Amino acid sequence: MGSLYGVDNTGLITTAAGIQLPTSGGTPSTLNYYEDTVSLTFVLSGPWASSRNFPVTFSKIGKIVFANWTDLSPVATTSSSVINSGLTGGSVFIPTRYAPSVERYFCVQVYNGLLSGTVTNGEFAVKHGGNGWFISFTNSGNGGFTNPGFAGILAGQAFWTV
Repeated sequence: MGSLYGVDNTGLITTAAGIQLPTSGGTPSTLNYYEDTVSLTFVLSGPWASSRNFPVTFSKIGKIVFANWTDLSPVATTSSSVINSGLTGGSVFIPTRYAPSVERYFCVQVYNGLLSGTVTNGEFAVKHGGNGWFISFTNSGNGGFTNPGFAGILAGQAFWTV
C-alpha cells in the first residue's frame, strides 16, 4: 500500500486524493485547484502623456478567478474613450488558465477626468484580441475620459468562472 500523503523538506504537504475542507451544512468536495496572488503588470494606454503600468493580482480557487487592482489616477493630458492593454501594443496578457470562455464585462468606478477627478460608473472588460486575453476600462456613457483632471480607475476587483 502506498503513502496517503507526503511532506517534503520545506513543509509542503501533498495528498494523493486531494483535500476536502469542512463545511457548515454543505457537502464537502475536493479542492481541485488553488493558486494565489499571481501579479501581472499591464501597460495601459489612455488619456495621459505616456502609458501607465497597472499591476493586477490574480487568484484562482477551483474554477473561480479573482482579479484585484489598486487605484490609478494620474492627471489626464488628452481625451480617450478607453483605457486598455493588449490591442494597443501591449505585451502582457492574461494567462490562459485564468481566461474566461467568453469576454466578460463588469461595472466598476472610474475617474472620468472632469474637474478634480469626478467618480462615475465605468466598465472593466476581459477581452480577447489578436494576441491573447487583455483588460480594458471604459467610462460608461459619459463621453470617455477627458482632461483636465484625474482620469483613471478606482481600486477594485472582479471575478469570473473558467
